[in-house]
Amino acid sequence: MKVPITWLKDYIDFTNETELMDKLTFAGHMQDGPPQEIAGTHVYDLEIRQNRPDCLSLLGIAREAGAVLNKKVKYPQIKPYKSQVGPTRIEIADPKLCYRFNTVTIEGLKVSESPQWLKDKLKKYGIKSVNNLVDITNFVMVEVGQPLHAFDRAKIKDDVLIMRPAKKGETLTLLGAKKISLTQDDLVITDSQKPVGLGGVMGGKDTSVNRETDSIILECATYNQAVVRRTSLRHQIRTEASTRLEKFLHPKLTELALQRAVGLILEVCGGVIVATTDAYPKKFAEVSIKLTLDRLNNLGGVKFTQKQVEEILKKLELEVGPSLNIKIPYFRTDLEIQEDLIEEVLRIHGYDDIPSQLPVNPPPRSIDSMDFIREEQIRDLYAKAGLDEQITEPLTNEKKSILKPVLLENSLNADKTMLRTTLRDGLLGALTSQLKFRKNTVKLFEIGKVYFLDSKGPQEKVMLGVVTSGVEYFFIKGLVDLLNDHFESKFESSDYSIEVIEENVYFFEISLEKIGNVKIKKPLSNPPQVIFQDISLYVPTKTEVGKLIQEVLKTSSLVSKVELGEKPQVSGDKKTVFLHVQFESPDKNLTKDLTDKEKKKIVTVLEAKFKAKVR
Repeated sequence: MKVPITWLKDYIDFTNETELMDKLTFAGHMQDGPPQEIAGTHVYDLEIRQNRPDCLSLLGIAREAGAVLNKKVKYPQIKPYKSQVGPTRIEIADPKLCYRFNTVTIEGLKVSESPQWLKDKLKKYGIKSVNNLVDITNFVMVEVGQPLHAFDRAKIKDDVLIMRPAKKGETLTLLGAKKISLTQDDLVITDSQKPVGLGGVMGGKDTSVNRETDSIILECATYNQAVVRRTSLRHQIRTEASTRLEKFLHPKLTELALQRAVGLILEVCGGVIVATTDAYPKKFAEVSIKLTLDRLNNLGGVKFTQKQVEEILKKLELEVGPSLNIKIPYFRTDLEIQEDLIEEVLRIHGYDDIPSQLPVNPPPRSIDSMDFIREEQIRDLYAKAGLDEQITEPLTNEKKSILKPVLLENSLNADKTMLRTTLRDGLLGALTSQLKFRKNTVKLFEIGKVYFLDSKGPQEKVMLGVVTSGVEYFFIKGLVDLLNDHFESKFESSDYSIEVIEENVYFFEISLEKIGNVKIKKPLSNPPQVIFQDISLYVPTKTEVGKLIQEVLKTSSLVSKVELGEKPQVSGDKKTVFLHVQFESPDKNLTKDLTDKEKKKIVTVLEAKFKAKVR
């Protein structure tokens, strides 16, 4: 959601925009990059979560700003219009697809260039000015968060608008001249003869307004958000309208948006209202939630008083009743249960102000499943055998498959319209890519899911796939044997096959189910860490070297091996001894500092017992 600072100030007073944006960030509205400078103001782009469609409007952002700054929102003055029976007729064919459908018919207006203040507002948001009528609908959408659309009434047959599923074979030319073929899953707005708009996404070109328009039907609707989302994906059309309507907007919002838009149209474009309609088949009930302090304090880790909770909730414009019975306003469609209210209290209170404390109970024991352990052991096993792990894309367009593939309903890539039934194509693609930059020897493996259809519907299975190049057949055969050696495996030769792709390029694949829910025969241990140290000594001539070595082994538990580096050289009553000492530890983090200390300890013992001196 783009937030032009000077436009936001129409609804909330503040001076320090950096402070505001920091507080909005801590309240859950992250910035998507640094602000832009547009038309003399900073424009911030906020990441709005799927469950917060109210914040896809400047009034919604102003409400959040008011809560974190403890200030009142300045709402625009809206004068409700009077309902008026007229010639326009509307209909909702399926109330499950469209929750509410409103129209206002206006005659005698003049479509022309927008006033400068309106063009400036839209420019800051990034919307190009079209004309005063279209600009007003865009202005209201940004301000209120509810999209609207104006039809040229003269182009609507029989003054009727119907919200219904499209029929097979129907087409629609959209604004921007894109022609689409409609499906029965699309929701369209039609007149008495043909579709004139793609519900929740975009209006049609043939009924668009222009400078000659003097009468309009202004429509505003709320939809089943899933229908809008699927339609947008199906036709690969993403608009400001669909971004909002693919989320759950309350039907009451259509009233506010139409009242605001009609007031601006009459003021800027002129005209008179000749008809109003409102199709609202199933009214949404008001939502009330009971909040208990005990539940809040137990979950939140903060001891709130009832007064503190009431103050926070009122900042969010929630109506607080007796005993914390909270009436939810229409614009907060995300608040459904007590835990939602607890999150709101903690969010506005500040997550960073919640005191830290250690858990009362000990951490749980490992709950890793055998499947997870098995996969990790296979990864370790193959990594130590010199293979590189790959993670390839599950989307594909396999032309040949023994299994029936799972097709994607709305693929964003026409070349990848199904889920893979094998790891083969992905691994071969990775092999080909690596052969361009590496030597001929490439060894890759992947543990991933494949998908297929059977009589029970879509299924998935975890597979192990391996592809090699530049090694002999017996290497990849050895990888299969490695599984049987390391696990109490249940698979046999009939459970897999080694495919010869071309000379010295081999592939095999096996289901992890065939390895079974097995016990690992022996744990894989890390190779012991080894550090060598040399000790050069003068010792009395009669000193036995064997006893020196025994004393070294006895003195330090980290010494695994001692070798005589060179033949002792005798000089008078002394001789030289050179010891090559190997320090080794399978479980301790062996370092040079640690072995230096052990070496010093050994030398001290040898000096005391054998009158040795360091050379």
